[in-house]
Amino acid sequence: MACCGQKRAALAVKGGAGAPSSGGTVRFSYAGARLIVVRGTVTGRSYRFVPGGFVHVHSGDAQAMREIPGLKAEPVAEQFVA
Repeated sequence: MACCGQKRAALAVKGGAGAPSSGGTVRFSYAGARLIVVRGTVTGRSYRFVPGGFVHVHSGDAQAMREIPGLKAEPVAEQFVA
């Protein structure tokens, strides 16, 4: 029987190659019931997600994050400077 940590490790291997790394960020919301910590597949950075919260994730790590249940990439509104 696989635990959650093994599933995330499999995602890390799957999403690591060929992921974009432009350096921008993608905002993710989290709809899970418990705190999770996910390690970025490109940067190796740890991202801490709390229920109902959001985190800005490096674009290189974003592709693998999209496959994790409960995480959703959010559209970011453009900010215009007058």
